[in-house]
Amino acid sequence: MLWAGFGISFDEKIVKILLQTPDEIRHQIWKELSRASNDRHHAWRTPVLATACPNGLVNARTVILRTVNMIEGQLQIFTDARSPKITEITAASNAVFVFWSSKLSWQLRVRVTISVLTAGPIADALGSA
Repeated sequence: MLWAGFGISFDEKIVKILLQTPDEIRHQIWKELSRASNDRHHAWRTPVLATACPNGLVNARTVILRTVNMIEGQLQIFTDARSPKITEITAASNAVFVFWSSKLSWQLRVRVTISVLTAGPIADALGSA
């Protein structure tokens, strides 16, 4: 399982047309991320995750957004422990999520630091599910 904590950055000039203040923008982004984690039809449910490969190249793939924790600033995705993502993330924990919604006409790029959880209450709960 992967946890990604992040800070949201945006170009105020572009999004100011839709929302008035940075706080309104952040609130709406978190609202959409939360919706996406619960609505399998929301476009942000399946972002692209880009990580660095050990050979210096970049690898990008679609993942499923499982949980959003606005208070902690975390996004949660799951992956198989045998996935190449694990090796890439262990070697370099910086990554980028890219979310696109044609309905919203919004693209969100989120720079993250990812950690792999293989033990603890969350990982244990997944293992017994």
